[in-house]
Amino acid sequence: GGEGSEFKNAIEKADNYFTQMKNQIATTKTIVLLDGMTTQMWNYKDDTVAAIESAKKPKKPVKPVQPNQPKKHIKNCYRQAIFKQATLESEADVNDYVERMRSYLNALLKDCDGIKLN
Repeated sequence: GGEGSEFKNAIEKADNYFTQMKNQIATTKTIVLLDGMTTQMWNYKDDTVAAIESAKKPKKPVKPVQPNQPKKHIKNCYRQAIFKQATLESEADVNDYVERMRSYLNALLKDCDGIKLN
């Protein structure tokens, strides 16, 4: 069980998960339920990618936490809520969209120590 088995496990689990989701989607009739499943699948994909990334990294010794460091205030935000649906048909559209996102994210950052996009 070295590094390779972590990859295999993550990939097999993801395969099984998305196969189950595909079957559920086929039998789901309401858009609200489908919308909720989309969020679940994005989160699952992110977790799987994170697991694969950490399996790729060489194991580092864990540093003990410094006792009196101030806690950072990290805001959790859903990507879907921030990156609204849009049809971008030109380079100018893309630039405008990205600029709006940049302004919005920078504004969010002003009252916290970080933003975690889920």
